[in-house]
Amino acid sequence: MKKISFLYYFYSLCSTIFAQTDSPLFQEGIQLLVKRQYKEAIVSFDKFIKQSPESADAYYNRGIAYVSLGKTAEAIKDYSKAISINEKYTSAYINRGSVYSANQQHDLALKDFNKAIELSPEKAESYNNRGYLYSMQNKHDVAIKDYNKAIELNPKYEMAYINKAFSISFLGDRKAAIEILSELIKINPTSENAYFNRGLEYEAMDEKHKALDDYTKGLEITPNDVKALLYRSKIRDHLGDDIGAIEDCRKALLVDPNNPDVYYFRAQAEYDLPNYLAVVDDCTRAIELKKNYYEAYVLRGNAYDYLTHYQSALKDYSKAIEIKPDEVEAFLQRAIAKAAKKDFVGALSDLTKAISLKPGDASLYLQRSKIKFANKNYKASLDDVSACILLDPAVAGNYYFRGVINDSLKNKKEACNDMMMAYNRKSEDAYHYLKNNCEKEISTKAFKGADLEIQGLEKEGKGLYTEALDLYNKAIELIPDTFHVYYNRGKVKRRMLDYKGAIDDYNKTLKLNPKFVDAIVSRAVAKGYLGDSLSAKQDYLLAIDVQPTYAMSYYNLAMMQAESRETDKAIDNCSLAIKYANNYVKAYMARGELYLIKGEKEKACDDFKMAEKLGNGAAISKRISTCN
Repeated sequence: MKKISFLYYFYSLCSTIFAQTDSPLFQEGIQLLVKRQYKEAIVSFDKFIKQSPESADAYYNRGIAYVSLGKTAEAIKDYSKAISINEKYTSAYINRGSVYSANQQHDLALKDFNKAIELSPEKAESYNNRGYLYSMQNKHDVAIKDYNKAIELNPKYEMAYINKAFSISFLGDRKAAIEILSELIKINPTSENAYFNRGLEYEAMDEKHKALDDYTKGLEITPNDVKALLYRSKIRDHLGDDIGAIEDCRKALLVDPNNPDVYYFRAQAEYDLPNYLAVVDDCTRAIELKKNYYEAYVLRGNAYDYLTHYQSALKDYSKAIEIKPDEVEAFLQRAIAKAAKKDFVGALSDLTKAISLKPGDASLYLQRSKIKFANKNYKASLDDVSACILLDPAVAGNYYFRGVINDSLKNKKEACNDMMMAYNRKSEDAYHYLKNNCEKEISTKAFKGADLEIQGLEKEGKGLYTEALDLYNKAIELIPDTFHVYYNRGKVKRRMLDYKGAIDDYNKTLKLNPKFVDAIVSRAVAKGYLGDSLSAKQDYLLAIDVQPTYAMSYYNLAMMQAESRETDKAIDNCSLAIKYANNYVKAYMARGELYLIKGEKEKACDDFKMAEKLGNGAAISKRISTCN
């Protein structure tokens, strides 16, 4: 099993650029700024300031050079000096506010942006940057108003469109974000950032082909953009175009031959071909360039596994564990490698460690169950697959496997019950088992009801909610004591915005199965849509009591607590969500935002970096603006 890294374009602040002063020495500094020779520009401005110590423009432009070198303290000092000389220097307020914003000094930043707007209400940059500040504080509704004002003042202002799309997407309306970016493309058909960001929105909506088209259009404008080549490589890999993904990595290496991520991305595509020797070569190169490249060690270990070089695989997984001893993936992969060598004791030990790190991961219990089953330890295997089902009750294969174990234990009634559950989740293998082994236990009426439910699930998956609702109604007439039919009908009603009807069905589900945590959480969500926050919170607490390892309960409760400004409680619940699902991207992002509210920048940066690594598009903007 391989891990995928993601890189994303980001939404950045815009800075007003240069003022003008007639002087050869001053102009020399400006030209050096244009050429991005920042250290040399500072030298020129130093000389000019000695000649003209009251030149606000010189301090302002030297501030720009300092910002470009990451010397924010010096930049703030220069912008402040420019303002002390010229109290109406709007651009200096804008840029100082931008630096304050990046430093998480939100109150000072807001004060500067407000002053800039007071001095020059026609400047779009002030509104854009204040909007970005609000976005950083998760005040997206207010931010959007500022972006709208910036666009009103400058209808061709690219960054304001992109930032507005970002905020709208963050609020959950990706379609509207796409419309904004499409409008920008009409205004500026050569905006590569518009294409790249729209591609990200399409990808997040699982419209991979549209995302691929946008990445390609962006690359037609800037063909040597390494990050964009990696986006396209990743999406091509997901779409099965491994050759195309490898070609994009080849192009990226022509631009940046020492980028370890490019070798790793290429190795991912090579893994799918499969070309395991090439995977080993590219992962080795990635590791040479990035010594502690955890993902590359794991992927190279996977390749060694397939090449039956088990000792090399074990060595790589052990190295990955040394690098990140709290990551699950390497323990899981090492367990699989040990099992291949018939070291079942070692495999079980690694899986037990993995479960201790991520107790909410159903797949780990299933893997351990299979190894115990292979050792004919059926009772212990049954315990683990039952834990797996408790964590992930939707997967047909889990019930089928438990049915096989019960069959091995001669528990025919339990085996038939499990196979029925698997059949209800569209398992053809379970259907054949039922037909051949369970005719006495399974009534014709039950079969027909289950078949109607399966048809309803298929219609629901296609978005045909009215037809699905009708099928669920008919199924309930035949199998009125089957809890999951009511749950599925409740889901459809919720999608049709019938929240009261959905809650009624969730109540019926829970009457039949009081510990079905999905129904408790879904009922809480529906109550939230109806504005019944208190009752929704009570349901999340009930869900936690029923299944303490169900991460979504903690996350949803944290979001409600964040809305009511219970910041500490929200952070605690985000942390619990991450504990039980350590790839929970939304929880990392939310906790990072909450840490920022508390002024705990270092903790926030750690969360944004983790969210970025896990593939969140907004995380890179937060990392750049917050942590650099």
